[in-house]
Amino acid sequence: MVILSGIVLGEIASVVVAESHRDMDMGTSDPLSAQNNFNTPPNITLVDLSNMNTTLNGFADMAISELKSAMSNIVEDPQGPNASGEDIGINVQLRSLLLDDERTFSIDIDDLSFSTGGITVRLDQVRLVGLDTFKSIDILDIIAPQTILNKFLLEKLAIEVDINIDLGTNNGSEVMTVTIGVTDLEVSLGVLLAIDQDALGNLELGSLLHMKNILPCILSSMYRFEVSQMAVSVGNIDVPTIDGFVSQETKDVISSSIDAIFEKYKSVMIESTPATFDMTLRRLLN
Repeated sequence: MVILSGIVLGEIASVVVAESHRDMDMGTSDPLSAQNNFNTPPNITLVDLSNMNTTLNGFADMAISELKSAMSNIVEDPQGPNASGEDIGINVQLRSLLLDDERTFSIDIDDLSFSTGGITVRLDQVRLVGLDTFKSIDILDIIAPQTILNKFLLEKLAIEVDINIDLGTNNGSEVMTVTIGVTDLEVSLGVLLAIDQDALGNLELGSLLHMKNILPCILSSMYRFEVSQMAVSVGNIDVPTIDGFVSQETKDVISSSIDAIFEKYKSVMIESTPATFDMTLRRLLN
């Protein structure tokens, strides 16, 4: 019952956050804001992302162009879920390289638990469902010398959380699954990426040839990173569901509480999503 009460309290907290962002006059955030306010130190030469043929010997522009095409073009997908036998490239790649047979991405959680009143609660696994439902994607759009804009639209995205509950009896433990999802998730993410050209040039070429080393190498030569825009909107928020462990009677009580909250405040949550992400979460990230 402690966990179920926590779920309801979490929904109430979401309403409080939504209400606090509802009337914020956010306007349209500018992905170039960080670039316009950024002053390059005189002793540092930064990689010019808009002219990488010069700064990175011509290879990067070609690689980015190929990557953008591979992600956004429609390709054949005879084994995919669409009746047309085609899908956008990133969906096909995600199903091939990242997702399991159920088209989910699973994250096993270790050593995340707490105990209260003889009950031990442990977070077992988090699953992302819908990562292969991209409807459009435009990534790595270089709009300034150090600014990249990324846009995408997902048809749906859901998070499933498995919670293991041990009541301290001889009956073992039970697993409860909490699911919440959204539809028509649209994101526009602008980032300032200021890379020290000399530091990047001093890296050994061999280290850049291994996929696992690319990100650490770039980070080691990073002078400044800032999220300049995090515009997020959703078409709909699904009512959270609870499966497993709880009795039908308890589930009905909790579901009724959640349904009542969503019936009254779902439109507020949807309306406040852009301000929550672009004004609050973006600042926390930076």
